[in-house]
Amino acid sequence: VNAALGCAQMERLAELKAAKRRIWGRYDAMLPMKARGPSRWMATLNIKSDEGTLAAELSAQDIETRIEPSGGLSLPCSTGLSETDQDKVIEACGVFLR
Repeated sequence: VNAALGCAQMERLAELKAAKRRIWGRYDAMLPMKARGPSRWMATLNIKSDEGTLAAELSAQDIETRIEPSGGLSLPCSTGLSETDQDKVIEACGVFLR
């Protein structure tokens, strides 16, 4: 089963990578993002302080995040994340970071 899922994902690899880059690009245009290399698999805010406070604020708005061990807050970046959902994340972060 896992091999079948992996093969299906490999057939869509270019599409999935393009979606990740689009999401990262939208976030990067509006928020202080941490550079992650060409694939952009993780979308992480480049902030060191108040990560926990921002994570709690986003959680209260049903936005899942993860505090990275090296610093920064990873934002939702699933390839199925709609632009409306991305806008919600951008707006919530923008209000906090102003």
